[in-house]
Amino acid sequence: MKRFFCSAICLLILTASLAQAQTSRTASAASYLERGNAWCARGEFDRAIADYELAIAFDPRLAQAWNNRGFARQNKGDLDRALSDFSKALELDPRLIEAWFNRGNTRFAGGDYDGAIADFNRLLELSPRHAGGWANRAAAWHRRGNFDQAIADCAQALKINPRSVEAYNTRGFSRRMKGDFAGALDDYNRAIELDSRNFSVWSNRAAVWFLQENYDRAISDLTRAIELNPRSAEAFSNRGIARGSKGDVDGALADFDRSIELNSEIAGTWDNRGVARFRKGDLAGAVSDHTRAIELRPDFAEAWSDRGAARQQAGDLTGAVSDFNRAIALRPDFADAFFNRALARTETGDLAGALEDYSRVIALRPRWPHAWAQRGLVRLRQGRETEAQQDFAECLKLDKDLKVSLEKNINDVRQQMTVKRQD
Repeated sequence: MKRFFCSAICLLILTASLAQAQTSRTASAASYLERGNAWCARGEFDRAIADYELAIAFDPRLAQAWNNRGFARQNKGDLDRALSDFSKALELDPRLIEAWFNRGNTRFAGGDYDGAIADFNRLLELSPRHAGGWANRAAAWHRRGNFDQAIADCAQALKINPRSVEAYNTRGFSRRMKGDFAGALDDYNRAIELDSRNFSVWSNRAAVWFLQENYDRAISDLTRAIELNPRSAEAFSNRGIARGSKGDVDGALADFDRSIELNSEIAGTWDNRGVARFRKGDLAGAVSDHTRAIELRPDFAEAWSDRGAARQQAGDLTGAVSDFNRAIALRPDFADAFFNRALARTETGDLAGALEDYSRVIALRPRWPHAWAQRGLVRLRQGRETEAQQDFAECLKLDKDLKVSLEKNINDVRQQMTVKRQD
């Protein structure tokens, strides 16, 4: 949900002394450059590119024209040619600060975070008080998973520009990733004070509220984000998750539906709508949605596991086990998939397989009381009374409130065993 800051610094217009250069060809190049800047400022990028090309034709060594054409191409999503233009600008003028900045931004947009960091490093060597450089390098460090360095760079950006919304936003994101929710909220609150119409900040603050299980505030922030950007499929999807977590399944379904209308290529939204349909008892709809999620992302372990759960509930135990197998192959530490496969194996009578799966769950999540309870029930079915009681004791040690339901499950298993012996 993080928005990347893109500065308009590259639109600096040539100084009067440059515009009044010695030759007529240079003067013509400067004129086209200036007009291209005007088009670029208005968002008319095709017209801007045409004028920058004329400027380059008149003066091929005019680094600013190469830089500004790159900026226009970047805004059109033509990242490869933008990179080529910025590199040419730097070849002509290695000290052109805005070209280092813009190439770093373009590399970031293309997922080349190491390259972006290298460009921002050079920018900051040339201009140590470039707040945007510090803020954008922080964003690149964040994407590389170096949250401490991102936080440090944001602090430097804020020393230079205490009103940098981008720096507060990135630092909030990095703090959130480190589990510092209070610090993240402080940063997002300050960013909203500075710019209450910043969609990204509202979305990011909502994520912190969600992680703290404050679903009402998460929903409120996402509603504000949607007001600012009504076509954000991600915001609708995230609000659907928050509504579903609060128990408002119908509201969640409405949000997932709208998200899919806006962007039908987000695998997570299909998977989450499948979960909501499962909760409403629409098992066929759930299987259909999970299948679409898998088609979009064949390596989506959660979608395989969720489809397995829907198939299991629908009575397709073979299909369920197959889906859980695939989920586990994709994520060998996926405790939920092992747990669900164990349930399905128990239903098919594969008690040895179920016992193996529950033991794996306990190894992965030793403080999950339900895993201990379910393993104990399998051992009880196998006639291993002593080991079963040990598992039940461990379950209640972790959560004594499960005593009533556990005793009921134990009695149900004993009755099933009695009926089976009588048969």
